[in-house]
Amino acid sequence: MTHRELCVVACRWLAGINRKHLVALFRESHYLLGEQADAFAVWSPSGVTHMVECKVSRSDFLADKHKPWRENPEHGLGAIRTYLTLPGVIRDKSEVPDCWNWYEYDEESDSLVIRSVPDPPEWMGQSHFFDNKRNSSGEWDLFWLFQRSKWWKRDLDLYTKPVYCRFAKEDKE
Repeated sequence: MTHRELCVVACRWLAGINRKHLVALFRESHYLLGEQADAFAVWSPSGVTHMVECKVSRSDFLADKHKPWRENPEHGLGAIRTYLTLPGVIRDKSEVPDCWNWYEYDEESDSLVIRSVPDPPEWMGQSHFFDNKRNSSGEWDLFWLFQRSKWWKRDLDLYTKPVYCRFAKEDKE
């Protein structure tokens, strides 16, 4: 599976979370001043944003740690952040940054396997979607670029086939 194909899977999944309130969905966005999200969604009326970083190789995942917005999370996009990988790219949940989700794509069943979903830190409380540890102005810039484009509604039709999630089975020894 290619990176682009995995990005489409991520968009199919995000589109299916709450399609009724989805106001923006990007695939491989090109926000020139910072992070280029592989998949990025915005929902209303809450304003929740979700950024998905897709990784098809271990070397790409390891290189991701050195990006400026990983070293300084306040420069990154997404109130919710998720790694979507192929099996074997991430070896253990200890490799995933704090507050990040990790899902693997199971191509055979066309579903996502939930590998790690951390509890929000206590300081975030119940409103953890609205923490200040992200680049909100960059999100707004991306959103307004999106609103000015004419292709987004056409592309949304590509993401009508839902992608379901399931929990990973415990590893048997």
